[in-house]
Amino acid sequence: MVDWKKLSDNGDYVEIVSHKSEAVTAPEVFFVVSAFLSLGQGQKAMQLLLEKRELLWKGNPSLLLKANFETRFALRQFDEAYEDLRYFQNLPYVSQAIEEQLRDLPHRIRVEEIASGGPKPIDEEEMHALLRDERDPATLLAYLNTLKKLDLEPFFGDLHSLLEAEDVHDDVKSYALMLLSAHHDDTTVSFEKGGKRFTLIPQEVRMPYATPEYSRVRLLIQQGNEPSVSEVAGELLDQYVLARYPETYDCPENPSLDHEAFRYLARKYLSIKPNSGSEDVVHRAQVLEEALQEASPLAS
Repeated sequence: MVDWKKLSDNGDYVEIVSHKSEAVTAPEVFFVVSAFLSLGQGQKAMQLLLEKRELLWKGNPSLLLKANFETRFALRQFDEAYEDLRYFQNLPYVSQAIEEQLRDLPHRIRVEEIASGGPKPIDEEEMHALLRDERDPATLLAYLNTLKKLDLEPFFGDLHSLLEAEDVHDDVKSYALMLLSAHHDDTTVSFEKGGKRFTLIPQEVRMPYATPEYSRVRLLIQQGNEPSVSEVAGELLDQYVLARYPETYDCPENPSLDHEAFRYLARKYLSIKPNSGSEDVVHRAQVLEEALQEASPLAS
């Protein structure tokens, strides 16, 4: 009998897909889909999602919608995504939550299409309006990602406005500041983020992931022998560094302390019994967890 969860936790994705024919329940099929995606085989994941669509819809319609459209976006298959949307919209009613997911999808598909430089390119005036009027954080991040492909200088004012706005998520402010920093904006800006007030010149601010302290801890995390724990620990490190930005990462003198602390938290979040860490590791993990909770990261 295949222990799908154990194989997934151990990162044995090749082993999982070798048992594809044995996946007969919705959770098992989702494990295989996830394994294909982890191996960079998006087309095979999409093929399986289509083959098992009826089973997956009955088993977990919300997860199917998420997996289906995230895979379409990764493959840049936006016409197909619109076709999928029409299919799902014509299925019988399941719940109000699913109806809300479906209502959000047309906008989400368009956002992903714009961010990818799809067949409907966005013009400068439309982008100015979108940055001015939009407040959904995920949508704004997609728009900001699109700006990387454009001449950024005409949008400096929009980015300044996002930084200064009270109703803009901190992650959006971080990305806006990174864009301004990367493009050497020498304007003094003043804004609030994470409950703190900053006044600075973007071109003088270091990028959050460009410090030797971050690199050392990231490398230690990547060298771990538990792939799922390492992945989550790395995500937590990135969230923490982004939450502190534009302040620099307050890594302890011994980077192995944060390495162990982030792995401790990762095991906790994965519902794996944490290793019995030292008192210093447990205390540091508590400090990091409190900071992460206060930062209110975007929902995945």
